[in-house]
Amino acid sequence: MGGEPAGPVEHDEARIYSDWERRIDAMAVLLWGLKGTRKHFTVDEHRRAIESLPPEVYDSIAYYEK
Repeated sequence: MGGEPAGPVEHDEARIYSDWERRIDAMAVLLWGLKGTRKHFTVDEHRRAIESLPPEVYDSIAYYEK
């Protein structure tokens, strides 16, 4: 959680993302706005929304579900 010590982040270099995760990532990039296109919301607004999830929800869902 933001601002709280969490220790090292484990990276799985061999992780293969599922199709739905790739689609969610692409949609987020489009909504943040490509250079010269309309921005529907900023990365900071997206992050604030994720960080405002109740702790029990935040901890129970995967990265791309947030």
